Amino acid sequence: MGGNTKDISRNMYIVLVTGVALWFIYGCLKQDLPIILANAVTFIFTLSILYFKLKNDAKGE
Repeated sequence: MGGNTKDISRNMYIVLVTGVALWFIYGCLKQDLPIILANAVTFIFTLSILYFKLKNDAKGE
């Protein structure tokens, strides 16, 4: 893992994480397991990318 996040759009990942979280909530409300599982996995991965992006932005990288 290179750790270089300068080419990743912070705003795009904020929107993506928000959208995935809303789909997860929708899946929970509908009690639809495929929607819940798919969005839970996607949320974990996109949130971790956003975390590293914000961490590297704070360092000035």
